[in-house]
Amino acid sequence: MLLAGHETTANALAWAFHLLGGNPAAQQRLGAELDEVLGGRLPSAADLPRLRYTAAVVHEAMRLYPPAWVLARHLVTDREICGYALPAGSMVVSSPWVVHRDQRWWPRPDSFEPERWLDATPERPRYAYFPFGGGPRQCIGNSFAEMEAILVLATLGRRWQVAPVPDARIEPLALVTLRPAYGVPMRLRCRA
Repeated sequence: MLLAGHETTANALAWAFHLLGGNPAAQQRLGAELDEVLGGRLPSAADLPRLRYTAAVVHEAMRLYPPAWVLARHLVTDREICGYALPAGSMVVSSPWVVHRDQRWWPRPDSFEPERWLDATPERPRYAYFPFGGGPRQCIGNSFAEMEAILVLATLGRRWQVAPVPDARIEPLALVTLRPAYGVPMRLRCRA
């Protein structure tokens, strides 16, 4: 409960702030949406439908840096997958990190482009984006985690701008979750 309840969301937000810090235009657009929707007040769940760009930032951050970067499943029955016969007991590993960067489904796959989530969804396979896994083993907290991340980003983003600390070493560390190996040092500046 603790791992899934807070660490994954904290990692997603750390990466979101890192990406925003490197993209002033995205950060400005986020601030403009938060000013318009919130008018200086704290966000609530009722604001979620209007926080479209804020949600796009969260989704794009999780596309590039999925907290659950690799998922494994043991087969309980024999299966054929993509022409390969897999006996029961086999382990199947899938990686959102790899799939979320596949240029067949994500133009400019290594670019932070929250706008890609605002247009009509292009034709993609169902699991071209699966930061919470999928099927019967999908994370049961996915809706809550998305809501939490959007509201935390809106709460902090309405008052603060972030900028990277020069020469900070930012590297992903792929353990059980994908986290920043050395943290994400940022400089904060009040938006007001």
